[in-house]
Amino acid sequence: MIIDVLKDGFKTVKEHKWAILGMWMPAFIVGVIANCFSILTSLFSVSLKMGLLKSDQDGNFNFKNAFAAFDGMTWVGVIVIDFLAALIKAVLIVLFAVVALLFFFAGVNQQNSFFFAIAALVALIGIAVFIYVSLGLAFIFLTYYTDTKDTDLNNGFIKSFPETWKLMKGHRYELLGLIVLQFLISLGVFLAFLVVVVIVAVLFSLMHGSIIAISLATILGILIFIAAIVAIVFLDLWFLMSQIKFFERLK
Repeated sequence: MIIDVLKDGFKTVKEHKWAILGMWMPAFIVGVIANCFSILTSLFSVSLKMGLLKSDQDGNFNFKNAFAAFDGMTWVGVIVIDFLAALIKAVLIVLFAVVALLFFFAGVNQQNSFFFAIAALVALIGIAVFIYVSLGLAFIFLTYYTDTKDTDLNNGFIKSFPETWKLMKGHRYELLGLIVLQFLISLGVFLAFLVVVVIVAVLFSLMHGSIIAISLATILGILIFIAAIVAIVFLDLWFLMSQIKFFERLK
């Protein structure tokens, strides 16, 4: 399924690139302007995901879908879910961190390596549990948007937690595999650009800083920079659309 959703995501972005890019711009602009206001940034990011899901299901990518979360009171549920999900993760982090630190300081006080080993084990278990829970809640906003937002007098955000948890049963490792593969693709693209930059720098260094070399280096530098920006934006849209496809496969 991992390869299939990547292919489907790539195909969808390729076919609707300008519409999807337009939908992506509000979330990007708000993220840049309001990066200190995480709630607003998160809200527009979630709204983009909801809009892409709606567009893909309808087969019609419209700019207005980028504001899907602002349809009615959906945005209120998004904020509540965002807070509750963050609270759950924070509790997990604090819980395992406190236990690990207690064993660590016990090891320091008693100079006993056994306590250091227990502290490391608790930390590893904590990381594993955090990843497991995060994967289980990965699509909670989309689950809320499609399944539960209109239930219980718009208090569907409560039901969205168990619903998305059940939805991800047996699929966590597939989602983790998708995330890892996306990271590897990003890393490969970064290394490719790095190799190009190094090769260009070496070639022009051999020209001993002549006017022609400086001019060509400037032009190539601008072109490489533009290509890198295009690659970053495309990868972001591709990976985002692939995750939407993943969610649709689960449904």
